[in-house]
Amino acid sequence: MNRYHPISFHHVPDRTPTHIKAVHVHEGDWDCHDTFKFWIYTCEWKLEVFKERVEYDGAKKKVKFNGLEGDVMKLYNVIYEFVAKEDDNGEGKPQGVAKLTIEYEKLKPEVHITPRFLLFILNKSDNEVEMKC
Repeated sequence: MNRYHPISFHHVPDRTPTHIKAVHVHEGDWDCHDTFKFWIYTCEWKLEVFKERVEYDGAKKKVKFNGLEGDVMKLYNVIYEFVAKEDDNGEGKPQGVAKLTIEYEKLKPEVHITPRFLLFILNKSDNEVEMKC
């Protein structure tokens, strides 16, 4: 198994039980390149699903999540990119920095840009998740 990132995704529902209900590997392995995962979550109190393809770049410590199917995919094409970087803080102690980039494209011109998925990611997940998972 090639472990390219600092997050063990199978622990996410344990750390975010209010919003992330389950994460299942559909194809591949938890921490390997070209894995397909299926997420069950709540957004605005509604149970929703999301299927993604995960790409890892170990040299750049980058994880890219390509949305394939699910509720959000009815409105947008979505790509999430997570970059984790660990540096020495000058005192011999490592410190971590993470950058999350979200790219989306409306599938139809009449689709209104809604912040509900973005707010879900920024507010709901961040308030519950410790990035030590």
